[in-house]
Amino acid sequence: MNDLKNFLIFLFFFNYSQSQPIKVITVAPLGLVNKVRVKYESQLSENNCVTVGSFFNLYYGFYPGFRLDPFLRYYFFSEKLNNFYTILKIGVGYFLADLTYQHITSTNDTLKYEKNNYKFFTYGLGVGLGYQWNIAKNIIIDSFVNFNFFSFNAPKLITLNNLEYKLIHFWHTTGPGAIINAHIGIGFKL
Repeated sequence: MNDLKNFLIFLFFFNYSQSQPIKVITVAPLGLVNKVRVKYESQLSENNCVTVGSFFNLYYGFYPGFRLDPFLRYYFFSEKLNNFYTILKIGVGYFLADLTYQHITSTNDTLKYEKNNYKFFTYGLGVGLGYQWNIAKNIIIDSFVNFNFFSFNAPKLITLNNLEYKLIHFWHTTGPGAIINAHIGIGFKL
């Protein structure tokens, strides 16, 4: 009976002394031009190089709306979330946009048509590489570059008065669906 008691005491102190999985929250200050981005990340378990988390992106620029990007990361050389990693993310969002269509006539005149308050859902995925490090005891800097593909569900061409108008948009270049996406975030470990 004494052995059982000693064993239980050992387990209690052993488990109590073990550190908990690391959790991180960051904000991306450079995204403030057209969005606010917050990241939450958590190790799957202690001493594990795999994390799960999500980005919440609130856009207020050309494409007002939001996008939620759950992700999975693998840290190559550290279970302390402090090194190179690869990221795989999927995402879904909802946006409201004022779309501009244009038609160029045979005399090089430009005719424009505005379609206001177009609402649409988007979905997609992204893969990338990044680096996260501690700059102080619990202060984190996180940076990555990834390649995304997020759908843009607006009509690309419309016909008005027997003329074709082509959509002019920046969705895949500088918008929420940008193919190349860079991130720099600053935050802390919880």
